[in-house]
Amino acid sequence: GDGLYEHYRAYYGLLSRIREKFPHVLLENCSSGGLRIDLGLMKYESLVYLSDPDLPVHSLQLLWGVTTMLAPSACMHWVWSDTKGGFNPLRLRDGNIEPYKLDYYCRISMLNVFGISHPLPELPKWVKDRLADHIRLYKEKVRRFVREADLYHLTDQPRRDDYRGRLIAFEYLMPDRSEGLVFIFRTPGSLVEKNIKLKGLAPEREYRLSWEGKAFGPDRKSGADLMSEGLDIEGLREEESAVLFLK
Repeated sequence: GDGLYEHYRAYYGLLSRIREKFPHVLLENCSSGGLRIDLGLMKYESLVYLSDPDLPVHSLQLLWGVTTMLAPSACMHWVWSDTKGGFNPLRLRDGNIEPYKLDYYCRISMLNVFGISHPLPELPKWVKDRLADHIRLYKEKVRRFVREADLYHLTDQPRRDDYRGRLIAFEYLMPDRSEGLVFIFRTPGSLVEKNIKLKGLAPEREYRLSWEGKAFGPDRKSGADLMSEGLDIEGLREEESAVLFLK
């Protein structure tokens, strides 16, 4: 018969038996590039690891696609550790990587459940210190948005065959629309500026804009203006990112 269909029936049955016997065990699903991501699996499993390759643009593409179906809190993809792209910054013993690129890789991983998989003792001290800063930022400010907020895609999905020169932006907005978080990434290419319009905000509310690192625009703006006029993002270098908190 249909081998793949029978595989799914057996897999669901196995998970059902495991969950019945060990109801408190946390189960993580490795998705095989999306082959095994579906809503039925989330009845049994807590997390989906999006794909074995964790190259930056691939991670952005996957997160954009899977969050049309799953919440970010059910997704996991770690900071770039894959050597298939030829350049693996976090395993360079001499720390030969610009800090803003390390920030870019870490922030992509913060879009969902955050994790790092590296030989930490072998990393240069400045890299370990910066990773510690990112972990602190995620725990103190970002994690609750991943767990509680609604996610909006502010730009089109990046594609493997056509991603050069794009700005990619995601917005996390608390259900009461009182607080928001925006991540902006510049993928490799020539594009240097773009207007990003936010979504779902309370039009009459004045939001205070607080940037993590590089800042763009005024420090206060109404929800109506942020949705209609947007924010002009310019000057980001290739593989540089920006983080905005709204309150």
